Amino acid sequence: MASKKISNNFLMAILYVVVGALLCIFKAEVLNWVMTAAGVLFVVAGVLDIVKYKNNQSGIVNIVIGAVIIIAGWFILEIALIVFGVLIVINGVNQLVAISKTKKLLAFLAPVVTILVGVLLAIAHWVVFDWFFIVVGVIFIVDGVLQLIGAK
Repeated sequence: MASKKISNNFLMAILYVVVGALLCIFKAEVLNWVMTAAGVLFVVAGVLDIVKYKNNQSGIVNIVIGAVIIIAGWFILEIALIVFGVLIVINGVNQLVAISKTKKLLAFLAPVVTILVGVLLAIAHWVVFDWFFIVVGVIFIVDGVLQLIGAK
């Protein structure tokens, strides 16, 4: 039983390293895979609803959602990122206004970083996503390597 747990830990560690490497290599392109897979899953679920369960209304809704994700997923994501970036900028400006009476220079660091992240997210969101996936990929790789070291 102990060897099965060790082999499962070993396989999970290898999987973490592989997924981390893929995230570092393909970066934001991973989103394309995820959105396509999600769209296909919705379409398949819709077809199953119609064919197997005779639930036409739910099936059609699932197929439409899947088609929208596949066809317009990137456009919807871009709009959402721009809106999210603008909201982050507004939050940073509100933080700056709230601390404007303070004389501490360090207090301005978080709001300025918040504004910069919001602007980058609104204007260069794919660069932000690339860096996000690289960081997550490195975390996966480090976690996998640490699990490998501990699994032996």
